[in-house]
Amino acid sequence: LTDLPNRVQFQQLLEAAREQAGASGRFAVLALDLDEFKNVNDTFGHAAGDGLLRAFAERLQRFASSDVHIARLAGDEFALLAKGSAARDRHTVALLASDIVAAVASPFTVNGIRVSIGVSIGIAMAPQDGCLEIMRRADLALYRTKGEGRNGYRFYEAEMDERIEARRALSTDLRGALDRNEFLLHFQPIVSREGRVRGFEALVRWKHPKRGFVSPAEFIPLAEETGVIIPLGEWILQQACATAAGWPGDISIAVNLSPIQFRHSDLPLLVISALQES
Repeated sequence: LTDLPNRVQFQQLLEAAREQAGASGRFAVLALDLDEFKNVNDTFGHAAGDGLLRAFAERLQRFASSDVHIARLAGDEFALLAKGSAARDRHTVALLASDIVAAVASPFTVNGIRVSIGVSIGIAMAPQDGCLEIMRRADLALYRTKGEGRNGYRFYEAEMDERIEARRALSTDLRGALDRNEFLLHFQPIVSREGRVRGFEALVRWKHPKRGFVSPAEFIPLAEETGVIIPLGEWILQQACATAAGWPGDISIAVNLSPIQFRHSDLPLLVISALQES
């Protein structure tokens, strides 16, 4: 589609760079991902998406040289291997990444459609970021770039590995938290302008046995990613209704739902069941 080397060829280039560099040699990997590419596909169709990938690849080719190799890994994932003078130091690589971000900032015209996108870049450098781990660490830096607003670049830092490991550990703990009865509900009053309590909103809280209370901003997205939100959401609904059953009749209960629950559960039946049981 783009006339660029694919993932297999890029891995071969990377292996050659490792062998040529030796223990003390320098080279850099830049992992690139198009921002909002899915929206272009969804809005204008896959033909427009393919055209955008070709146009993006053409702009990337401007940066190709004997020291800069470019590849398309999959979908809207691209990679650059910089070595020699192109990877002389961190500043040189930062300039390369900055120039790529600037080049992509100008709108594309694809099949008569004007499209504006950005690019997120993660960078890892050998030897300091490790030769064998360099691709994964460039991906970690890319993940951070996306998490911090996209359309820019970040260099790999050791704490990124620590954060991923902590997230993995939290994900493991989350999977068994419901069985261990570590969740509880807090109830936030819903008050009218006149100051009358009209009802309560059920808010789930996770009391981890070692970490204490874990922020919902941290564990709810993780629950959605892992699918834990389905049994957890059912539990919240049942517990909230059971609690509210003991309240005065004019006090309502509000339960938040995840979009995942609409896609992967029979929500009407869950609501009916919670109401019948309570």
